[in-house]
Amino acid sequence: MCATRWQGRSDVPDWLFPLPIFPVGSLSSSVVTTVWVGVFIIAFFNLRFGWVLSGIVVPGYLVPLLIARPLSFWVILVEASVTYALVWFFSEKLSGGRTWSSLFGRDRFVGLILASILVRLTFDGWLLPAFVDLAERDFGLQADLRGNLYSFGLIVISLLANQLWKPGYLRGMSQTLVIIGLTYLVVRFGLMELTNFRISAVSYLYEDVASSILASPKAYIILVVTALLASRMNLRYGWDFNGVLIPALIALQWYQPFKVVTSFVEAFVIYGIAALLLRLPIFANTTIEGARKIMLFFNISFAYRLIIGHVLYWAGYDVHVTDYYGFGYLLSTLIAIKMYEKDILLRLTRATLQISLLGAAVGTAIGFAMVLLLPPVPAAMMVGGASAPAMLQASDVDPLDFLGERSVAVYASEARPLATRPDPRAFEAFQGGMRLILQSDAQVEEGASLLSDAGFAVQRLEGNVIAVADTRLRRGGGTYLIDLDAQSTMVISIPDPLAVPSLAVAGGLVMQRSSARALAMGGRSTGLLTEEGPTLEPDRFSFFQAFHELASGSVLRLAGDGESGGEARLRIPTLMPAGLDPSSLQPLVGPIAVAFGRDGERTVQEGIAAAGFATLHLGPQHVSAMLAGVMPEVALIRAEGGFGRYVLDLAAATLDYTSAQPVHELLFFDREVLTPLLEEVIPAMGEGAEDPAELLAPVRQAASAMGYEVIIYSNPIEGQRHLVVAPAAPGRGIYAFRIGERSPYVVQVPRPGREVATLEYAVALYEDLEGTSLMLPGGQRQDRQSDASGDGVGSVVDPQRDPTLFDLVSQVLLRQSAETPLMVVQTRGFSAEAAEALPYDAVIAFNVMPADDVLTVLGERIWAVVSANSGSIGLVRGEAETAGLEVGGVRQARYLEAVGSGELAVVWLSPTLRGAYRREVDRAEAALFTALEIETVTTTPSAFLAGREPSAEALTPEVVEDIMAYQWRRDAVALQRVQQARKLIRIHDAALGLSFLAVLDEAGSVLALANLSPRDPESEVWVDPREPSLQDAVGRFVRTRAGWLILGATP
Repeated sequence: MCATRWQGRSDVPDWLFPLPIFPVGSLSSSVVTTVWVGVFIIAFFNLRFGWVLSGIVVPGYLVPLLIARPLSFWVILVEASVTYALVWFFSEKLSGGRTWSSLFGRDRFVGLILASILVRLTFDGWLLPAFVDLAERDFGLQADLRGNLYSFGLIVISLLANQLWKPGYLRGMSQTLVIIGLTYLVVRFGLMELTNFRISAVSYLYEDVASSILASPKAYIILVVTALLASRMNLRYGWDFNGVLIPALIALQWYQPFKVVTSFVEAFVIYGIAALLLRLPIFANTTIEGARKIMLFFNISFAYRLIIGHVLYWAGYDVHVTDYYGFGYLLSTLIAIKMYEKDILLRLTRATLQISLLGAAVGTAIGFAMVLLLPPVPAAMMVGGASAPAMLQASDVDPLDFLGERSVAVYASEARPLATRPDPRAFEAFQGGMRLILQSDAQVEEGASLLSDAGFAVQRLEGNVIAVADTRLRRGGGTYLIDLDAQSTMVISIPDPLAVPSLAVAGGLVMQRSSARALAMGGRSTGLLTEEGPTLEPDRFSFFQAFHELASGSVLRLAGDGESGGEARLRIPTLMPAGLDPSSLQPLVGPIAVAFGRDGERTVQEGIAAAGFATLHLGPQHVSAMLAGVMPEVALIRAEGGFGRYVLDLAAATLDYTSAQPVHELLFFDREVLTPLLEEVIPAMGEGAEDPAELLAPVRQAASAMGYEVIIYSNPIEGQRHLVVAPAAPGRGIYAFRIGERSPYVVQVPRPGREVATLEYAVALYEDLEGTSLMLPGGQRQDRQSDASGDGVGSVVDPQRDPTLFDLVSQVLLRQSAETPLMVVQTRGFSAEAAEALPYDAVIAFNVMPADDVLTVLGERIWAVVSANSGSIGLVRGEAETAGLEVGGVRQARYLEAVGSGELAVVWLSPTLRGAYRREVDRAEAALFTALEIETVTTTPSAFLAGREPSAEALTPEVVEDIMAYQWRRDAVALQRVQQARKLIRIHDAALGLSFLAVLDEAGSVLALANLSPRDPESEVWVDPREPSLQDAVGRFVRTRAGWLILGATP
């Protein structure tokens, strides 16, 4: 956690720190290490100041909580105080007379254990969750209280309360806080800074049974029963165990007999070494009692664990080192001390094993009896509150689409390594609901009700598949699919669904192909970490692991293999999972390299997969091939009329409104859609990749999860190819990216709905610039009041609004172009009132004011293009007449300041210029020309003029005047008069949405073209048709929206 502090320090050799003292995988991240420090400090204060020698495990046990989960630390202090108060009141205030005497010794400690259980049940099961609900509901607190506000420790609360008893509460608490504080300083600023000790995740540090009282009732039953039996045997037969907790803690391990063996082996080793050491002359005249004896024996225990850890690690054995340690932290040490004090090695061993085994048997029998005899707890009582209605929802959603959407939700989980354990009540409800669904189809409704109380939504998808998804996205509880018709018991397990893009969807395909019973998708990912350490919860008190235990079948785990360049790899540690046939997966995945034996540490799921376990390693290329094989072909558009018409047609249905996106959706869209498109897909297609289906498959899958589709536009005549990210349903933005050669310009239309014809101008500008990208946000609502209403709908240019996809695409484009800075160009429209004060058709504002009107290279190009398309152009320099047309505080400008590269230009268009670009959508004009029997042809002006001879005649003033009357006032009578003198043909340019009127003589030669929606009806472009500049003149006529193109003789 802190090892990087020494990296880069010139005064400290790289090989020196951190000191590799502790064995990796064991004492380098173990509470045993912090307990060892705490024992030293307690012994010092006991020997020097006479402080009580009690609860010696407590300081070292609590310090990791203080570092990693301080709320749990303070909860333990409060619960220990309440436990102390209850037992003190019972012992000192209610005793005497004819009731009972004050509690003392063993009786008091057993009372503290019983009281601590009652206190933990009250606090962790009711009081603290109720407080969290109140804080979240009434005070709007968003901190992660639910996952942290609970206590730890099987007996630490009773140990702490007992430690406070002898010196009294106030003195005992002050002494305890001093010892804990010093232990914290040594661990945090000593071990963690100078050695390889780390605290990565609380769930790695503590024993499973220590974490949740509600999730481990059997452990408490066995603990209490064995403690009472040991107390009785001590009173009746004088059996001494060095405390009644020794056999009680051993009893908990009879479900893991090997742990019982390792605990006593460790105790024998400590006893033997200590006995030999104490016979040495150095100890002949030294009193080794009390704290000194504990220190000696525990140091031997710690040294034993150090040696075992280093030997097993360096030997390379594929085992869990901690499996070879004794249970707990001081258990073996305390057994060894009693063996040495009484010299009763065999007798103590027999008595402890006998009582612990008997306690485990009796406790287990009591637990089974409670399950069989007590009525089941209603769902509402398990979580608190009224009975919730069944939440099973039927839908026709495809399971693969559902998994794709749930992949987005993973990005909402907390980006930190400390695994947040669920609320115990929610955990119990989750277990109960899942158990019902897995047991029988008839219990799905009841199970859905329980899962709803736990915060999970339940749906019935296509194919009789039940989907269970965590609705509290920050919690990261995961997503689960259960096929009610499957015959296999295999579970597809995906702990890290973001290890490879679309890995969850690939898991769904594997589930379908292998007929697996279920799929479990984790709700977190190591790719989202903001700190070092694991993010996945490796213990049984997580929703993900609880599902695996309940499913209790074989497990096929899917893992990412980012460096894999060849075959997919199937690793089988021991037993092939039941129901898995690798050959059946090859048509889906491709060639699979099968290997037996473990290639790393054993996963938690492997430990409970009795019917076999395997890991399938998939790289990005494997997932891409899998998706390409099942997805429909990518949409390939070859639109008539050019790219401009295609975009305008596509945008016509989207100019509705724009809305903010949750941050996790933006993060998903960045990582799984935009970044792959810009870094991989577009460069590959630009270099000639003919079949982009496999390359695009993960991107298309991710885009579909967000309601978008990826379209390829190709026009061989224009020589253009574009990738268009468009919404599957109207109402959202459109983002086009040019493939191949392009210039560094991103053209944006912030307000295409309210500022009329800025979209049409932007499309033309994008074509003229041959820009990199064209961005449309989707339009806005028309009234500003609704924009500010807080409903997430607002103007893209409002700097106070929430982030949108429009902002994200802009930022990603700028981020990906660090080597070649981009210019963001926004097309805006100024009002008619402003146009009266401005003598310009267009005004350009730059984010950085040009010094002495000297523009940058990118600025000069945009100035030249806009000048060619406008009658007159001005520059925003801060004068009064251009006030309000500055760039301002739009998000794009603020992001440019953050990245330190790129430019921004806002092109302001007058109403007159915008009118010239306004797309013709009025069907009345087409009907008028039909009624006048004027022929209409759909083509471009250049194509119309190709092969036609220019007329030798000149336009008469009367013809010009009548056509201008139509341009100005739409005078149909004037057109009729022109028909009597000249032949007319209406040219409709579908790409631009513009119409032109061709004036021909009797021989069919062209005199002129008139723009029916010109910027200025009196503006003219003269051309000599015999010169090769004809196409350039036609292009200038169209771009500038001039009124006339004169090809005939001069009048």
